Amino acid sequence: RRDVMSVEESFDIIEAEAAIDDALVVDGVWGVETTKALQTELDLDQSGSIKNQPNSLRGTTRGTGEGWGWTSPAKATPDQTLVKLQLAVNVLPTGFMDRQTIHAIAQLVGLDKKHVLDHELVEAVQLALNDNTFLN
Repeated sequence: RRDVMSVEESFDIIEAEAAIDDALVVDGVWGVETTKALQTELDLDQSGSIKNQPNSLRGTTRGTGEGWGWTSPAKATPDQTLVKLQLAVNVLPTGFMDRQTIHAIAQLVGLDKKHVLDHELVEAVQLALNDNTFLN
């Protein structure tokens, strides 16, 4: 039996603990940290915000939280994080979290019948982001 770890084993433990500390909390709410994790995956600056979404989409985006900006449809403007996400999942890049985008995200995480960004879908996205399997 060995009572002393090798230096390599010690570094492996330290790296694993750091990865756990950096992991996205899986809480089913797409907030600032979820957006930052997505922005990292998309190689974008990490603002943590999705801006100027039309409030008419709020009914299909119940899993969203802090960091989402809502406005009247007339004042809504495309969000660049969503444009890049939409290009990555092969849907029309509107810059809005519409049903087509939600369905494409759901398909990526194995929830094919989803058309609403609810807590279940957000949890699946968060798990995939943590595992580096969301867009890979």
